Amino acid sequence: MFFTLWMFREDGKMTEGIRIRNIELRSQAESFLGISFVVDAFRINWRRTGLVPLSFFKRNGLWMSALGRKSLDTWTPDFIMFSCDGETSPKAARIMAEVSDEFASMGVKIPAPVAVIPHGGQPYGGKFPTIAIQRDYSGIANLSPDHDGISSVLDGLKTLPLFPVPLYNPEMPDFMKALLITRNLALKPPVEIHNLVTASADFAYSRSSGVPRESIRRDLQSFTTGLIKSGTFVKRGNFVYYSQDSDEFRRRFARNFVEYSAKVSRRTIFDWIPEP
Repeated sequence: MFFTLWMFREDGKMTEGIRIRNIELRSQAESFLGISFVVDAFRINWRRTGLVPLSFFKRNGLWMSALGRKSLDTWTPDFIMFSCDGETSPKAARIMAEVSDEFASMGVKIPAPVAVIPHGGQPYGGKFPTIAIQRDYSGIANLSPDHDGISSVLDGLKTLPLFPVPLYNPEMPDFMKALLITRNLALKPPVEIHNLVTASADFAYSRSSGVPRESIRRDLQSFTTGLIKSGTFVKRGNFVYYSQDSDEFRRRFARNFVEYSAKVSRRTIFDWIPEP
């Protein structure tokens, strides 16, 4: 798909391939930001709920986080929140069964699964309770009223993030890294490059689990270089500029960075031959 996008670009116009990629990025943002928003809310309100995010990871397309409380000298997982959309819903039950088996094999309590859907989405049609983020990120709604346990936990989320910014994970989608670096476009350009990388690495480290700070810094430094070389960020001297309009930024990322990534990832002559 990446090669097709590169082949059919026409003087900056949004071709069909770029348009599809733009739609995918928008859906990706809703799904990933949704689960990040929920986990961040628990991180902020851990004194009220007694639950803290123990992990944030990806499993077969589902992003998830185990939330737990302290029991004696150990942390016990109570819930596992997982992102669920139209693409991942059909395989959610199978994946969650595998994850539950892993917890059981470790001899710890099996956390109760809870599906997290993008704002405006439909309740997950499976057996798990479902929560959804309001369209303006002003709250988290319980779509499964029969599960009183979820309602009481959500009632403890009195303070929510001011604006949704992705949590850091080495496997996170590139577009999410771009939103993290720009604080979901709230960081007003121009921004000095060195300060951007340093501050972003510190910020990401505070929003990560078990990832060394230096590893995060190298990752974001390399990624920022890619944003500049691709033209997603415009470099002038030691500063970078970018559009703070979400639609324009997403379109530029879909057109420029995706093409750049495809080009630098090609290693053999066969990588340059389009699929029939």
